[in-house]
Parts: sequence; C-alpha cells; structure tokens
Amino acid sequence: MQRIDPKAIERLLWGPYGMIAHRSHKNIAKDAVGKIGERPVIVYFNRDPHSEPEQPANASGRHRNFAWQILLDAAGVDFALAMEQPMWVDKTIARNNSEYTMMMVLANGQQSRKQPAIELKSYGLTQKNVNVSTVGELIATRLVATQTQMGDVMATGVTMTLQPGACDASYVWDRVKISWTKAVRLSPDHKKLLIALFKEDGDKIKSMINDLAEAVVDVINEESERSSAKTLNTRVTERLTDVICSAHGLPKGIWETDAETARKKLENLTDQQSQLKSFV
Repeated sequence: MQRIDPKAIERLLWGPYGMIAHRSHKNIAKDAVGKIGERPVIVYFNRDPHSEPEQPANASGRHRNFAWQILLDAAGVDFALAMEQPMWVDKTIARNNSEYTMMMVLANGQQSRKQPAIELKSYGLTQKNVNVSTVGELIATRLVATQTQMGDVMATGVTMTLQPGACDASYVWDRVKISWTKAVRLSPDHKKLLIALFKEDGDKIKSMINDLAEAVVDVINEESERSSAKTLNTRVTERLTDVICSAHGLPKGIWETDAETARKKLENLTDQQSQLKSFV
C-alpha cells in the first residue's frame, strides 16, 4: 500500500537536494540535478529460479517519477509523449516475502522521507502472506495475519475501498487502525466477538470495511467543521469505533462529553498557572 507524499515532491524540487533550488553539494552531478536524478529501485519476485521474475514493485523512486511528470507538464510536454520516455532503474530480486519486505523498507529507509504506517504495515502483512492486491484477496488471506495485525487488515481494506482522492488515505488508515483497537478493548465481550468475526466470517468483515469506508469521509468532514474541546483525532476515532460496534449490535463506547473534556483542561490549566505563579 503506497501513496504519494506532496512534501516529498516539494523537497525534490525545492528542498535541500531539490532540482530547482537546493544547497550546494560537493558531488557535481547531484549539485546539477539534485536527488531527482537518482535511479528508482524496482523489486521483482522470483520464487522459482527456473522462471522469469514477476510482480515488479517500485521500492523507491515513485516521487522522483512523479516530479519528472510535473516538470514535463510545466514545460508543455504532451502527457502521452512523456509516458513513452524510457527511464533507467536499478532492478533487484526478492526470493520470498521476507526478502521483499526487507528490500522495500531498506530502499525507503535511505530516503529523507519518513514512511507512514500505511506503507510499513502493508509490508508486514505481505511478509505474513496476506495478499494486499485487492480487497477480495485481502479478506481471503486475512487468517494468516496475527491478532495484532487484525487492525492493519481492517485499515488496509478501508483505504483500498475509498474513492481515489476522497481524503488522505494515510490519515484514514491511522484512524481505522486505532478505532479497531479501541473497539476490541472496550470490554471482554467486544474482544471475543470481534476477533471471532474476523476469523470466522469474511462476509461480515467485508461489510464492516464497506461501512467504515462509507462513513469515514463524512465523519472527518463533519468533525473538522465542529468546534470541540476534544481533538479532531479523538472525535474521529470515537465515531468510527461506534460504527464498528453498531455493525454487530455491540454497545457503543462511553466517551467524555465536550463539557467534561473542557472542564478537565481548565482544571489542568489552573494547576499549571498555580505552579507558574509560585516562581514569580
């Protein structure tokens, strides 16, 4: 599960190693074009030594590729013509899921960009032989995931179900993962039922993923516009946790009201003021 990070694109063009503007480098080639000139790394699977490598994946370089597309578009180059241009890449072979995960993490670890959980956890699922190619494959292979990865499976399924561009997939992934964990921890009954459903009923898991995908955009938009003493992350997480519970007739969580949260923050602020006054 990979995504485009706008900040990474910005750094490639105007950052410390950017093409348009950058700090001075001793390496003449890098000083001329910046990091955008480095070759992408493509990882192939080759489980059978007697067959050709397959399933190429862009381990690192998709932001460089996209930045080149932006530059070509700004220069007035036709998109179809731009897509016809060859690009030098570094090709590497993975013989199993563990090697694939290691290569993907190491290739991105060399970059200045911090990988979000949506990427790192998808590599972890792949390592466990959970297929993240489609939602159907994800659900069909979910049983090999560990109990601690169940939330990763749910979050991955929801982000794959979202309409492209509907909202920040990385943010949605984080909120759904935390909401699943919170729902499981509400009570022993919640934990027992949700884990049993995950293991025994793929249709209900798919239905839950669809319910979350349908709700999450509206929840984020509504809570973003509402003033509250609670943080946006807290409000979104609580509402998605309730979606998970409601889908299976489980009691919803008992959350602090805005007034209760505001009262606690005021009490903490009063205590801090008293401590600071003692130093005056």
